[in-house]
Amino acid sequence: YNRTVLVVSSEFLPDRYLLNESLEKLAVGAPVFTIQGQAIGLVAERAGATTLVLPIDSLGTVLDNLFSMGEVQRSTIGISYIQTSWLQSLAPANLVPNNGALIMGASKHLAVVPKSAAAQAGMQEGDIITAVAGERTHQRSLSALVQQYHPGTKLDFTINRRGKEIKLPVILGKLVNKIIVQSK
Repeated sequence: YNRTVLVVSSEFLPDRYLLNESLEKLAVGAPVFTIQGQAIGLVAERAGATTLVLPIDSLGTVLDNLFSMGEVQRSTIGISYIQTSWLQSLAPANLVPNNGALIMGASKHLAVVPKSAAAQAGMQEGDIITAVAGERTHQRSLSALVQQYHPGTKLDFTINRRGKEIKLPVILGKLVNKIIVQSK
């Protein structure tokens, strides 16, 4: 498997769908509907191509922040990881670690960002995050679990470190993207 493609940051929007073919550039921001007519997401750009759909569920918190504060605030822990469930079809069963989020780096992604919430809590490359505030990470992506809480929230992360389960208290950091809206 190509580890660079699979490794994601805890700061990414939680979930996304990838399209097989790129849409026209004008499609960015357009809604995507199921055959039944249910809106499921918005078209976004990924690596210069319009092959990404952001689910509407993921955008609720982002839009609430944007309209109430004029900026987007998201929680951050400062790690790069792979959901181990993504590896199950790519590696022999005995090589896939416990279900969770395996902290690892690849190319430009550091496993644990220095001075981040994860670094301050003592997280290390190779740790497997198995739960956030008691909710298992194999049921939802790590990013989805983190993004449901506000920056500054203190949460217990359950970690599998070399076969031993430990709990680490983490105070979520804040990732801010300022948006300037000008009236005409």
